[in-house]
Amino acid sequence: MAPRARWIDAHAGEPIFALPIREHGRLGTRIVVGEEALEAARAEVALEEALALAGAWDDLDFDEMMDDFERIRHASPPSPPIDEL
Repeated sequence: MAPRARWIDAHAGEPIFALPIREHGRLGTRIVVGEEALEAARAEVALEEALALAGAWDDLDFDEMMDDFERIRHASPPSPPIDEL
């Protein structure tokens, strides 16, 4: 299969931005033209990163994780009370 041609059109004076991205474990760059497109791309990249982070723990056993939290909670001394102002 022949590689897909990719290009970006920008008019004179339009700012061009490059955002670092990670897709499927590979680093890349997302190129956007214009301030509005930059803000939209930043929001999209942030959402993609958050969703990828959500799946980062799917290989953990839930019951084992909860047992570890309980062990840590019982092994740690309680925090002193917070004085109200």
